[in-house]
Amino acid sequence: MRPVEPSDVSPADADSLRVCLRQATDVVDPSWPDFEDLQRTAVRRRRRTSLATAASVLAVTAFAVAMPAGTSPTAHRPLDFATQDATPVTTPTANTPSAASPPATETSAATRTRATTAADAAAQQAAYMRGLDTFRDYLKTWEEDGAKVAADRYLEPEYRLPAGVPGPTLRSGQVIDFHPVSWTSPGRFTLALDLDLHFVGAAAWGDGSDTRFTRFVTFEKQPGPVEFLMTIATGP
Repeated sequence: MRPVEPSDVSPADADSLRVCLRQATDVVDPSWPDFEDLQRTAVRRRRRTSLATAASVLAVTAFAVAMPAGTSPTAHRPLDFATQDATPVTTPTANTPSAASPPATETSAATRTRATTAADAAAQQAAYMRGLDTFRDYLKTWEEDGAKVAADRYLEPEYRLPAGVPGPTLRSGQVIDFHPVSWTSPGRFTLALDLDLHFVGAAAWGDGSDTRFTRFVTFEKQPGPVEFLMTIATGP
């Protein structure tokens, strides 16, 4: 047998029961329940239950409307945070070179080209300096030991003096400036040399008393104590 709930008692029955109890005892126990209060409490509870049910229905309806067509609410399982990886997920982006910057291969090729050009220029400059040193040694030998000794040591065979011909005597000589004319390799190149030469007696190379000369000197590398053999011409 279930106990009597306040909702089972109507307001009329509650008034009749209260009158009977008062008539039987003429004593009202303060601890007895006020059936009117019980009835009002039951009404409030029913209202709250109805409101909660309506709110739940509205929430479910809104969720169903917001879902894409063909998607089942049960298709998404709840996340298990105990097993989730804490590493954030990032979306990779395409690494496409901008139009302003050349591709890496072109940049590397350009860098290698510049490095090769710089190395070649350095090699040429070093060869020019060694050629100039050789020509200065030639002038020094000519001044100290005579034209034939200098020619036999530093010039190609076809430019050497015949036997018994001493050649002009050089009192002093120096290289004023030089200009590259042609380049084949560090072992063969031609320079235009601006010279200041002073002779004893008649002038050399048929230029009268003028001491300034421009000569085109080709340097050919050779093994031996002298690095280059030279040919000397009035034109390139």
